[in-house]
Amino acid sequence: MGQAIDFLGSNKTLGVAEEMQHNVSPLRVYSNGTSCISCWQLSEAELQEIIDSGGKLFISVMFGPTQPPVYVGSESMVREVNADLGLWKK
Repeated sequence: MGQAIDFLGSNKTLGVAEEMQHNVSPLRVYSNGTSCISCWQLSEAELQEIIDSGGKLFISVMFGPTQPPVYVGSESMVREVNADLGLWKK
């Protein structure tokens, strides 16, 4: 499973609900109150599986009754998606 990692520009740590502390870790993010951006590192085996599956990447977000908007991609792609909002400045 991909591991969340700290990254240049992160400015906040999201905590973990008490009932989830046995299998969820705090998450370093960049946040301006409108958007949260996190960085994830995949193992070589995970990267190879994604390549072998034709580039398919699955995401699981535990959130509640609705799914919030989620963007997944390279740093440049995520920066581009958030550029119109003026987020995540270097």
